[in-house]
Amino acid sequence: MTSLIAFYDKLDPFVFVYAVILLLAAIVLGFRVFLEQRRTRWALARFQQFVDGLAKRTPADVRLRGLTLGAIDEVRELVTKQSSVTQEWWQRIEHGLLSYAGPRSEAGYFLDRPVEELLGESVLVENTMNVRLARALPGLLTSAGLLGTFIAILNGLLPLKVVNLQVTNIDTLIENLAGKFLTSIVAIFCAIVLSSLEIGWFRRIRALQHAIYRDVDRLLPQLSQIVLLRDLQHDALQRTVSISTISSEVVDRFASVFSTSLLPAFAENVRGELEPTLARLSESMDSMRGAIQRLEGQKQESVVGEFRMLAAGIETTLRTSMEQMG
Repeated sequence: MTSLIAFYDKLDPFVFVYAVILLLAAIVLGFRVFLEQRRTRWALARFQQFVDGLAKRTPADVRLRGLTLGAIDEVRELVTKQSSVTQEWWQRIEHGLLSYAGPRSEAGYFLDRPVEELLGESVLVENTMNVRLARALPGLLTSAGLLGTFIAILNGLLPLKVVNLQVTNIDTLIENLAGKFLTSIVAIFCAIVLSSLEIGWFRRIRALQHAIYRDVDRLLPQLSQIVLLRDLQHDALQRTVSISTISSEVVDRFASVFSTSLLPAFAENVRGELEPTLARLSESMDSMRGAIQRLEGQKQESVVGEFRMLAAGIETTLRTSMEQMG
């Protein structure tokens, strides 16, 4: 206790006043940050509870089909009964709504970007809390404390003089040197306390932010590539089935038309075209058959005449020879 009294007696009035002002500034600014973070956490908690209640009532297939227009209208009606902050944040979400139907008859609403881009820290936190001040306050207090220390040391160095190669009044500076670090000690202590408190504050704020992102994603999922690929595959399958059905119908109709209309007409046309040709061919065959018969008859008569002439010649030769012998 006596050491504290002695320390107080040697304390420079400027250092004491500066330390008191620094401590009061740390208390006032720290209390301001505390109120702002509490107001921010309350707003985040109310919005998270509101979105969580909506997400619990959404159907299980909302991730594949999206939220219907009727459900969107119901949410808009409920939002009008909430606070202005909740209404502002919901308007931010509606800026990212995208209507998509795909192969379904009724269109669903998805988010066209991640919810973190629509409701970032600048939207959820910085509108109700001076985040830059809260994060810079420990550093500012430390810098202010060091500045007070340097000013006090400078004030103590001013009376020093060199007389006959000796520095005067240095004993007073050394005796009061310890008190000149009071501002730095106060500033560093306040910075440590505020930093420890802010770690817990920002951790709870981030937890609420992630809870809001999770609930909004359950209520209004982002239009992902999985949904698009699934719809493209379904559409391609339907087109394949339609094409195969159309092909079978075309084949059946063509076969029916061919058998009932084209084939009889084709046969009639062929018969009409071939009958004169076949008749002329039959006549030509009959003429050829008669020519062949006449040719064979002429050949037979010619051979018989030749044989007769040969027999007459042989008979004449034999007679002549018998007469010559006889």
